[in-house]
Amino acid sequence: MKDLHTKTIWPVQSPCLIAYRDPLAGYFWLRPYVDLQLRSKIWGIAIHGQIFRLIHEEDGNWYSAKKLGDTLSRAKMPSTTVIDIASTYRREFDATVQLLKQLNINAEPWRNGWYWTDEDNGDDATVMDMANGRIEFVPKKMRNGYVRLVSHYITKKPITLGYSLAYLCDGHLELASDFRPELRDKLWGLHVCKSYLCMKLVYEPNKLNVNDGLQLATSLSSDDLRVELPTRENVESVAKEKDAINDTLVKLSAYGVNVDLLTSRDIFWLTQTLYGKKGFVTYGSRFIPADELCLCRLFAKNKGKTIVI
Repeated sequence: MKDLHTKTIWPVQSPCLIAYRDPLAGYFWLRPYVDLQLRSKIWGIAIHGQIFRLIHEEDGNWYSAKKLGDTLSRAKMPSTTVIDIASTYRREFDATVQLLKQLNINAEPWRNGWYWTDEDNGDDATVMDMANGRIEFVPKKMRNGYVRLVSHYITKKPITLGYSLAYLCDGHLELASDFRPELRDKLWGLHVCKSYLCMKLVYEPNKLNVNDGLQLATSLSSDDLRVELPTRENVESVAKEKDAINDTLVKLSAYGVNVDLLTSRDIFWLTQTLYGKKGFVTYGSRFIPADELCLCRLFAKNKGKTIVI
């Protein structure tokens, strides 16, 4: 895809995942994209199971820093091992911070200075200099140490994307309300129309005329599966939900799924709404001659019982 963002979803490069916090239970779920509809729940950035808060705590001595934390989210000062992980992935972390700031989400990059850790050494505490990765011991009473809280309170929350997903398994479609990474290679389309009619995630590689499109759909059908061109009404229904569908497609792309976004200029797809032998009618009741090449986006549904997994 040339343009990966829509109005509400912005994909984020791995390994920095976005950590969303449940405001009541305190646990986090991780996603590889920024969902602006959930911006109030974005709490941190995750690296290898470590969730670092978006902002720093107030500077102070080790004793005051030790009292900081969030019981609900089980957040506290990090260990030197955790800070070392942050130092290793500082560039990716700071790039994610810059993206969040562009979206007017309050986030702070790592500072060039030393950070308190939770490690106690009598009158001294262990600190790590984020500028050079050096570990040192400093008196606990010193007042210029930085603090960024970290949590590991992560739950595996189902990946729901706004539409049911259609997986092509053993020649038929199986619908699921969530994205299942283990079935990524079988993911075929989205359930976007009535009667369990599903839209394929991508266009056919070449533009086709209507007759070739109809023949292609027939050739891909089977005893269990009916593949077809959409009706004009199907295309207009998709066009009305274009932004919501694109949000779902972009989320899937953030998980490495190949998708084609919908744009206003290419919604004039092949349809099965024929006008005699002269052509067909597509979005906006536009008539297209039968020999004109157009984008082809196939739809499908099971011939038998709908299977929900």
